[in-house]
Amino acid sequence: MTFPCRTGEGLDEPRLADRSRQPEHPLQLARALATSLGDLDAALGMLGPVLERDPGGNIDSAKTDPDIAGLRDDPRFQKMLAEAQARVGAKPG
Repeated sequence: MTFPCRTGEGLDEPRLADRSRQPEHPLQLARALATSLGDLDAALGMLGPVLERDPGGNIDSAKTDPDIAGLRDDPRFQKMLAEAQARVGAKPG
């Protein structure tokens, strides 16, 4: 089965499972999941891998981005953020 792309090319199903083919900006997808769809579980699922390997820029965004404000009271988000901050030596808050 193939799926259309904007360029008119198709993607075959096995490539969809390839984690290297994740969206270029998963933080933006997490924002959309949280705000437009109200799917906080999916938004947290997108943010986890972002924060696990982030050098710091997305950590700052996660702390202040108004689009994901609804996630900040979730203990899972707080744990993800605290672990990411500890990993890069960022200040909590």
